Amino acid sequence: MSTQTETFVPDGNGGMPTGLPALTPGWAQELALVFRALADPTRVQMVSLLLGAGTSGLCVCDIVANFPLGQPTISHHLKVLKKAELVTSWKRGLWVHYAINSERLAGLGIGLPALAQPVRPSASCDTTGAYDGHGGREEVRTGGPDV
Repeated sequence: MSTQTETFVPDGNGGMPTGLPALTPGWAQELALVFRALADPTRVQMVSLLLGAGTSGLCVCDIVANFPLGQPTISHHLKVLKKAELVTSWKRGLWVHYAINSERLAGLGIGLPALAQPVRPSASCDTTGAYDGHGGREEVRTGGPDV
């Protein structure tokens, strides 16, 4: 058994092809994190929704309004996407807004903009954050430096 740590991509003839860099363990780890985040159909739909929203992003209440899931489940999915650095978030009033991290997508070389879908705004989202339309106020803890 070999203990060699280099990663090689065979060219069919047993040699290293020219022009193709080896996939480093660090880069493989980064891609695996992103692929895990996108392995769930709901999260892929969320990415599509956020791509359709552009750079202005969406309030979490608008995201919730587009899915037949509860707010805690939506928050979990957004947390997974944020951990993979596919989305960014910021607080505006009492509401947390999310947007696609375009720089991350460009750095990964993943062609996701073709997934963009139109956004259906939620009537329950008050821009002041005073009332969520569901009888209370929503609190989403996101952590990280962009809160």
